[in-house]
Amino acid sequence: MKSHALPEPTFVPQFEPSGDVERRIANVANEDMNAPEWNWCGMCCVRMILLGLGREAPSLDEMYRAATDAGVFKMVDGQVVGAHHRQLEDFIYHEFGLVAFADRRRSTGDIAQMVLRGRYVIASVSPTVREIDGDVPEKKSGHLVLIYAVETTEKGRVFVLHNSAGFVSTNTQKEVRVTEERLRDCFSGCYITVSTEFVE
Repeated sequence: MKSHALPEPTFVPQFEPSGDVERRIANVANEDMNAPEWNWCGMCCVRMILLGLGREAPSLDEMYRAATDAGVFKMVDGQVVGAHHRQLEDFIYHEFGLVAFADRRRSTGDIAQMVLRGRYVIASVSPTVREIDGDVPEKKSGHLVLIYAVETTEKGRVFVLHNSAGFVSTNTQKEVRVTEERLRDCFSGCYITVSTEFVE
């Protein structure tokens, strides 16, 4: 097996403690979806990168408020909408000094190439990506995960990611290995790539 990996990000769950993620998602019908933590997946990805690169990082709440001020999240018809990818790209660069680039109509092959070129990939996927052998989702967006390694096996490529909304019970939070076929089923074609080097 051949593999290529970036500096390993520090896992950050969307809800604390990490074991609470599954319970909160199971109770989603009784949750306030405008509450900040329900929109933290992109902030979790950014915080994972910063911590993994050895930098201090704001709390998720602080980061979310700053990102909202920067237009990453917006209130539309009474609902929080985001993360807007172009605004997130700008936020990552201006707030933390990491070069980011938002793109769309990309493939899983493009994700592999970005990792091989030394860039983290914050990928827009269906939340059901946590179901490693699940059905093909109708909607391939709504959640962001951080891809940081690619492995080439006899059966094809495998992508290694951290999923802030994965479940402890199914080992789908940290260092999750997702086949290219499953990632293709869940990937919207949109991503933000992030450099590993800071602009001083």
